[in-house]
Amino acid sequence: MGWSHLRKMVCLMGGLGVSVRTVEVSGLGSGRVSVCDPWWFVCTDGEVGSTQVVGSRSHTSVGVNVGGGVRFGRFFLEGRCHDAGGPTVETPEGRQTATGEFFPVTFGVVF
Repeated sequence: MGWSHLRKMVCLMGGLGVSVRTVEVSGLGSGRVSVCDPWWFVCTDGEVGSTQVVGSRSHTSVGVNVGGGVRFGRFFLEGRCHDAGGPTVETPEGRQTATGEFFPVTFGVVF
C-alpha cells in the first residue's frame, strides 16, 4: 500500500494585518537591575522592587504574513512567516529596529 490512495491538497496564503505589542518590565526582586533590549522597547538601570514597573512600551504597526500548507487525506501541515514592523530604539550599541518575526508551524487532523 502507499500514499497514492490519499487525496492531496496544497494551498498558499498571505495577507496584511495590524500588530499591537505591549511590553511591561517589572523587577523580580529588590536590587540593582540593568535592562536594555530593543525588543522590550526599554532601557533602565537602578534599584527596583518586586512590584515596581521599570518600563512599559506599546507599538502598533502593519505586518504581513505569507505561508503555505499541504493536506494528505485527514492530516494537514501548515507554516506561515509573520513579520510585524517595529520602532527604531536607541541602545548602547547604537540604533536597532525592534521588528517582530516568527514562523509558526501547525500540524492537525481534519474531523
